[in-house]
Amino acid sequence: HVINNIKVKASYTATYIEYSIGNIPTQVTIQKGDQTLTSTDTLHYGDTVDISYTPTTGYDMTTFTVTGADRVGETDTYRVTGNLTVTYTETIQIYTITIESNNTSYGTVDETTLSIPYGTTYQVEGNDLVFSNGARVTPTPASSDAQYTYTFTGWSETSGTIIGEETIIANFERITNSYIVTIENENADYGSIDNMSITVPYGTVYRVENNTIIFETDEEIVVTATALDNTAQYTYAFKGWSVSTGSITGAMTIRASFTRTINQYEVSIESNNTSYGRVDTTSVTVDYGSTISETFNELKIGDHTIVATPTADTPEYDYTFTGWTYSSSTVTGEMTIVANFVRTMDEYIVTIESSNVDYGSVDRANLVVNYNTPITVEDNTILINGVTITASEKEDTAEYTYTFTGWTNATDPITGNRTIIANF
Repeated sequence: HVINNIKVKASYTATYIEYSIGNIPTQVTIQKGDQTLTSTDTLHYGDTVDISYTPTTGYDMTTFTVTGADRVGETDTYRVTGNLTVTYTETIQIYTITIESNNTSYGTVDETTLSIPYGTTYQVEGNDLVFSNGARVTPTPASSDAQYTYTFTGWSETSGTIIGEETIIANFERITNSYIVTIENENADYGSIDNMSITVPYGTVYRVENNTIIFETDEEIVVTATALDNTAQYTYAFKGWSVSTGSITGAMTIRASFTRTINQYEVSIESNNTSYGRVDTTSVTVDYGSTISETFNELKIGDHTIVATPTADTPEYDYTFTGWTYSSSTVTGEMTIVANFVRTMDEYIVTIESSNVDYGSVDRANLVVNYNTPITVEDNTILINGVTITASEKEDTAEYTYTFTGWTNATDPITGNRTIIANF
């Protein structure tokens, strides 16, 4: 027990309490004066530190918490009151990606605006633009028609990483359709075409000029139809085109037509001597290749019949058709056919007789002479065509005297058969 006053003296020592620094996130810097602190450093109560935060690229800070320190005003300075811990949360940045068509008349996209997180990659798969977060954009060309074909040609960017707002273009093109124009020859045996097939754009205007058809492209295309050269048998001509003017709206066929006309030729029919005979037709026009045939005085040329008729006989002359003269039995050009006639002078029989053979005689009984042969009478002789005929009386007898008394029917000239009598 204490029975007397005791004086006790207490002794104290002052010891600074050290505070730890928790794990410092990568984006946080703790600065004490010129010293950058780490989680291995310690702090004391009342120390002031500057705490700064640098956002992660592509992220926005959503929360920032400091424990074990009080913030000094609105600054980044804190006064330590305990173990120091800094935590924060971030949210990834979202960017608007605009998808456009280079020409909405040529084609469209199924998505025009996308919200894509920072760092998302994209690439082209087929025609689609595909993002690594699952977003996909499909381009669709406009529907083709007779005039145009619409085609997707590609993206303005084929791959990349989203780091901000971006516009990506879907490129489309419009191509004017071209069509094959077939040029047909309806009569290849009659003519030719120098170009049987051409390819021209939709809307190309064409026009016809005689045997040509002209397509008005950047450089005019001219198609020419040419008839075959004429022959002795045929004349060839270009007839026309199956079109006149117009424009190309699709594949089409244009036809060229030609004609072939068989040539006709004049055949002249003549008499070798119109005094001897005539033909009833002096000229016919017939097709090339017409045949010529004859049946005596009838001549057939194609469908034409020509008759040769000799002049009528006279007492002086006989007229006879003797045949046809021609160079070919087929008509291959202009030609002349001759009907041949002959004229023969008529001959007559002159008979010389005695009026009475018992009284006298003639030294020639007959001769043949031409028409109009003259007769010369001299007493008991006559001269016909150079022949002298003599009438001789019979010798006288004791009983009778015989005398030539003259000629009967001995007039000049001879114009027919005649009997001349020597009279005794």
